[in-house]
Amino acid sequence: RSRNSCGYGFVPAISRSFPSGEVSTRSGAVQFFVRPDGKPWHPNAVTQRFRKLVRKAGMPPIRLHDLRHSAATIALDAGIDIKVISEQLGHSTTTLTRDTYQSVTKRMRQDAADAVAKKINRKRREAG
Repeated sequence: RSRNSCGYGFVPAISRSFPSGEVSTRSGAVQFFVRPDGKPWHPNAVTQRFRKLVRKAGMPPIRLHDLRHSAATIALDAGIDIKVISEQLGHSTTTLTRDTYQSVTKRMRQDAADAVAKKINRKRREAG
């Protein structure tokens, strides 16, 4: 069985495809987990492998799809523009990204409150 450099049987398309990291199929869909020969893995095989890795790592159960939500939230928290995140997730609009995947972290709420307070204080100094 062929393995990638990390020792796993799944080879992300980003390392085995076009410079953009995509592998096109006849349907025009983009595949993210492909075999070394470029053929896509069956979704159930990817899911089963992911569950096994999660168990082996001693992590609480999480669905592979939940990583999309986590990635979007972490990217937003890191200050990545919503348009960039939306495009990475393959969404047609940023509204879909915000409504579906964005979670507001405590830090994001605090940053928002701090920004508003800073703006108010600046306006007060300018006025007084």
